[in-house]
Amino acid sequence: MGGILPAAYYSTEMLTAIDDLIARSPHRDLGGELYPNGQLIVAYRGERKQSENLTEDGKNSQPWACQQSLSLASDPKPQRQARGQKGITSYGKRMVTSGAALFERFFRRTDLTFGTATLPALTHEQMVLVARSWPDITRRFFEEVKRESKRNGLTDWELVFVVEVQIERWYKTGELALHLHWLCPGRSGRRVPWAITPKRVTEIWSRILSSVVGQEVDCSAAIRLEVPRGSLRRELGKYLSKGCAVIRQVIASGQGDLLPPAWWGASSSLKHSVFENTISLDSAISWALLDRQEELRESGRASVLHHFIDDVSQPSTVDERARWWVGASFYFNHDWQEINSFLRSLSRELILG
Repeated sequence: MGGILPAAYYSTEMLTAIDDLIARSPHRDLGGELYPNGQLIVAYRGERKQSENLTEDGKNSQPWACQQSLSLASDPKPQRQARGQKGITSYGKRMVTSGAALFERFFRRTDLTFGTATLPALTHEQMVLVARSWPDITRRFFEEVKRESKRNGLTDWELVFVVEVQIERWYKTGELALHLHWLCPGRSGRRVPWAITPKRVTEIWSRILSSVVGQEVDCSAAIRLEVPRGSLRRELGKYLSKGCAVIRQVIASGQGDLLPPAWWGASSSLKHSVFENTISLDSAISWALLDRQEELRESGRASVLHHFIDDVSQPSTVDERARWWVGASFYFNHDWQEINSFLRSLSRELILG
């Protein structure tokens, strides 16, 4: 299981595990990826080699990103769950928070719109229709919001959104009611009128839902638009950890097939921008970060989470399982400029010896 390790562990058992991993995969080297959301993942990258005890078969394409120990025994693989039935993935969370971080970097917060779209009162049959049509509903909705924004002069338009189950509604009624939270530009300047208004967005939402259920739907209380009040990453990020228990309950109730296949989305240009603004770090800097992890923690500059996999191919008991270190995540607590400044300073130290 992932967890924060004392320095003593890093200097002994972990180094032994790393040396063994190098021996098993001689073509791989330590490297790092710094994402726009301030998460930096240090792990072994490069050509992968199979070994007798630890097999990387391509399906676990990023074992360093796992949040729990993975069993790599040669047992029959369980049937794969349908997409979306485990909630949002680690990759999805990273893309959402990285997208929000880019909004913070390239837009004025007072020109942004944070929106919420919920479902009005519907019959059970209508709820089922909406759930089954959810991917098409979200696609059509954001296409129309984008067109409306551009018609009103907002040409620089981006989007990131998350999907959530309305938790209170589920507990009160047992209804699977999905809703959206999204972030997009709302105007091009402080003195410019808003390109999208609650009234117009309500009309779009109502028209799309009405076409799905086959009758007019009252969405007068279903839309909320507001200017983000604080950190955009926190604004969207707080919805990423909610609803896991509800998802399990929905599946247990036999309605798992109504869950959406994806719990997030973003405009193609924003996704591309996340990749463009992700910085790759070489082996020397990656090792230096591991060396300074205690300093980073104690100073409050970053938290550190280590990731492991379990090799259970030979031992017969859990206590005898070998644990292999496969990477670490650094979560920086400062803004992008301070992170860059720290990394530049670290690079200079390495160059000067």
